[in-house]
Amino acid sequence: MKKTVIVILTLFSLSAGVFAQKSPVTFLNNTCTINVDTTYGEKFVRTHLIDLQYKFVNKGEHVTFIETKDTDYYGGKLPDCITKPKDTTVLVLNFDKFFDPRNKNGLGIQKHTSSVINVPFYYEGEIYNEKLTLNCTFGKSKLIEYDNPLQIVTDSVAKFFIYDNNNDTTIMPDLIHFTFYYSVKNITNKPIWCTKAMIGWYDVPEIRDMVWNGRDFIIIPPHKTYKIPIQMCMASKHKFSKGGNIIVFSENVFEVHTITLKSDFEPQGKYKYKY
Repeated sequence: MKKTVIVILTLFSLSAGVFAQKSPVTFLNNTCTINVDTTYGEKFVRTHLIDLQYKFVNKGEHVTFIETKDTDYYGGKLPDCITKPKDTTVLVLNFDKFFDPRNKNGLGIQKHTSSVINVPFYYEGEIYNEKLTLNCTFGKSKLIEYDNPLQIVTDSVAKFFIYDNNNDTTIMPDLIHFTFYYSVKNITNKPIWCTKAMIGWYDVPEIRDMVWNGRDFIIIPPHKTYKIPIQMCMASKHKFSKGGNIIVFSENVFEVHTITLKSDFEPQGKYKYKY
């Protein structure tokens, strides 16, 4: 009888240990927010520009990884992610993992909403589902104060036509090239990341990030202002309107701000092209 009791107690303690086992994954942020600043009438989430970042720590004693074999979300399979014990990893997800892209007309939702997905982590023969949340909100920027998103740069272009009152035929400037600085102020108590530099070309419709393959960001400390340099390489183009997107984000809030640089300059003199 005594041996039977001991066996039962041993089995109970072992089973209790198994059922008490917890996920080795601890998320430092399991919620991200995409905020659309509607101050100037913005309505859409520019989802293709945002990489959501969820940071977690493997507090277990062994490697853990995301089990992607049986998972299928709106945006396709979850990314492979293998994390060693005690390591911190950033899981990068896109908007389409949370919302069916067929429901957003290629641009984004237009109302406050949220969505949750389960991310299955494999650890020592068990699957642990971690819930990740994405919130979409619309309202004033949560991260920055900024210049007017429509900037008239006619005066900057006019400086290249210093003899514009001359009635004689003059050679058209072939290098209208200047840098405009767009001010962004961090209004939070923590650092934020912001698009570092941009460039506009005479033969390209939009203003782009200065980096050709990917994006480059700069950290703006709390309550500090950064002036984003935007190089405008317009060749002989003196009249134009070019828009671009500035990305800003904190540890869990992401925003995209649209800006436009416009020149209405119209030469009064007579000009001809050099070639």
